[in-house]
Amino acid sequence: MSESMSMVSGEASGDVAILAPEGELDHVTTPGFYNSATAALETHSLLVLDLSGLEFCDSTGLNALLRLQRRAKEAGGSIALVAPSQQVVLLLRMTATEQSLPVYDSRDQAVEAMRGRTNS
Repeated sequence: MSESMSMVSGEASGDVAILAPEGELDHVTTPGFYNSATAALETHSLLVLDLSGLEFCDSTGLNALLRLQRRAKEAGGSIALVAPSQQVVLLLRMTATEQSLPVYDSRDQAVEAMRGRTNS
C-alpha cells in the first residue's frame, strides 16, 4: 500500500457540497478526508462524494463513509456516492453496506435523487 496522501477537491452550491477524494482512502488519508467531509456537512445538508478518482478504499475509509452517512441523517441530510471504482463497489457488496450508501453514475443524478428524497 502506498502512503501517498489522498487529495480532496470540493465545490458547493446551495444545499449540496461535492467532494472528490483521489488516490487512496486508508488509515493514513481517512482522517483528513473525514474532516473535510464533516466540515462540508456543517453548512450543507446534502453531500455528494465523487469517488471516480479513488483507486483504493480500506475498512478505515468505509467506516468513515458510514459515519458520515449517520452524521448526515442525524442532521436531516444525506450522502451519496458517485462513480466508485470496482474495488469500492466490491467492498460495499462484501460488507452489505451497498443499500445504506446509495451509488449513482453521475453527480447530477445523485443531486437530483437526493433533492427528490428531501422534498418528499
